[in-house]
Amino acid sequence: MMGSYGPGLGPYGSLNLSDQQRIQINQIQEQVRQRHWDLMGQMRDESTRLRGMMAADRPEPAAVGQQQMKVADIHRQMLESSVEARNRIEALLTSEQKAQLRSMVSRRWSADPGASSAAPESATGGK
Repeated sequence: MMGSYGPGLGPYGSLNLSDQQRIQINQIQEQVRQRHWDLMGQMRDESTRLRGMMAADRPEPAAVGQQQMKVADIHRQMLESSVEARNRIEALLTSEQKAQLRSMVSRRWSADPGASSAAPESATGGK
């Protein structure tokens, strides 16, 4: 299956990781999973409040905007958490593993017919 990395480690699983790297990556991913689980619960709660506000006969624009900002803030926290985890994981990799990962990401961008024609600089190492 194209784009499949196998169970558990995502794209890192195909990098010939040491046992220690696998353990550390699994620990980081579990921490992120737990954090995101909590944040998703908060996002559901805030989204439910937002839907309730929008169901009113005359929703208050400022209140709706503030509530949407709460939902967006939770989403931002999840994004930042994911990026932090990625940085922590990539800090565990050797130079060779990082190069292999960049190559895989670059190929994935170029092989995805739904992606834009230009991969982001972060995916190509700024090239």
